[in-house]
Amino acid sequence: MQNLFSDQEIIFIDKLSLLFTKPHRGQVVSLFYDNEKMLYVKRIIGLPGETIELIDGHVYIIFADGRKQKLDEKYLPEGEITRSASGELDAVFPEIEPHHYFVMGDNRDHSIDSRNYGMVNRRRIIGVVRQLPFRSLLLFNLDRCPYGNEFAK
Repeated sequence: MQNLFSDQEIIFIDKLSLLFTKPHRGQVVSLFYDNEKMLYVKRIIGLPGETIELIDGHVYIIFADGRKQKLDEKYLPEGEITRSASGELDAVFPEIEPHHYFVMGDNRDHSIDSRNYGMVNRRRIIGVVRQLPFRSLLLFNLDRCPYGNEFAK
């Protein structure tokens, strides 16, 4: 499976839709972690009141009423497993607090997300990431520009 987004791809961050609705599971959002200046792109996995559990590298949602359901992650490559930040295949994370979300990157082995930083406060979620209808937009190639890539600084 091809990554949803690639390096240097231009994306659109929809800030308006989250003014009227709450983030929902599976949505790809842009966010800041506490004390971070870098904008991250992550997928909403867990909602307030739920608990996230890893069993044999698969993500399970434990709902507030105690039901447990394996998360169907069709967006991940077949056979992809999810580990905790310490590399464990089995883990239980704390119950997600009100106004907080559990997020993970789709590139699980290389993602810094709620497994490392914990839950993300709703205030830190900037918007929903939308992919433009074309895979990438190259206005001009900075490497071929006669001024080098001084414009990128």
